[in-house]
Amino acid sequence: MDEDLQAVATLLDTPEPTTRVVDEGRHRLQHAMLSSPRRPRRTGRWAVGVGATAVVAAGAVVASGQSAPGGGPAAGGPGTATTRTVSTGQHVLLAAATTAAGTPDGTGTYWHLKMTFADSGAATETWRSQDGHLWVRGEKTHGAVVALPVATPLRLAGVEISVRQLRSLPQDPTALRAWITDAVERNAADGSVRTGGGKLSRAQRDELVADSLTSLVSQLPAPERVRAAAFRVLATLPGVRSLGSVAGGRAISFPVGDHTARLVIDPETARVRGTNFVVTADGAELWLPANRAATVTGEWTNTLPR
Repeated sequence: MDEDLQAVATLLDTPEPTTRVVDEGRHRLQHAMLSSPRRPRRTGRWAVGVGATAVVAAGAVVASGQSAPGGGPAAGGPGTATTRTVSTGQHVLLAAATTAAGTPDGTGTYWHLKMTFADSGAATETWRSQDGHLWVRGEKTHGAVVALPVATPLRLAGVEISVRQLRSLPQDPTALRAWITDAVERNAADGSVRTGGGKLSRAQRDELVADSLTSLVSQLPAPERVRAAAFRVLATLPGVRSLGSVAGGRAISFPVGDHTARLVIDPETARVRGTNFVVTADGAELWLPANRAATVTGEWTNTLPR
């Protein structure tokens, strides 16, 4: 943990990535984009595409924690944070990072996400194939599993990204932050994100970076070591606070633009168990009302429900 805190201090002492690291991040971004067509120019904070629309139509938006195939997340082992101190928001995130770094990656044909609202018990589920096809089940589908007619790619920092490309993201925190920062800057430059008619401000950029990091640890089927790097970068964000123990783990908060994000993290399994803040698979930022607490799960599976 002391080594992790030293890493956080190092990142905090260097608020901007170096030119070399940014160049490396840009190279990774360009490499990732070679196999994906350039997305059309859109307006809005991040564009909300058919995937997010379908999930909202099904009754909710989806956030997740990753788990191993077959159900429960891997626990214990060399990466577990069972006996670690998690007294501050940074400690919670760094303990989760340590656990994630020692957890094997899950595999499967479909990425299955489920979110359940505590107040009503209503649930929404999605199954996404690795080529981007999506199936949805929720209240609006009356319990039926509905296949969307077109593929819906994942997005990170506004960039269309495949599962294969997620696996090639940097596992070093500084390099990962540089990759995301560069992607955010590029999407602002081509008009894909609204900036009020001017250049992307540092506050806007920091908000979009926080969006992307949250998506990596709570929704996208990213490899565990990439998630570990994202947890470590989140620990460097200003205003990270511990809210204490709650059902499912430890609650933390941090500012995101004009809002305050609240995540429930289980440091022993490195899973995000709850959130008030959702970045959809298409990159849209959505906030749940204060009375709409949500529990979240995610896993790889090889089968679709009937």
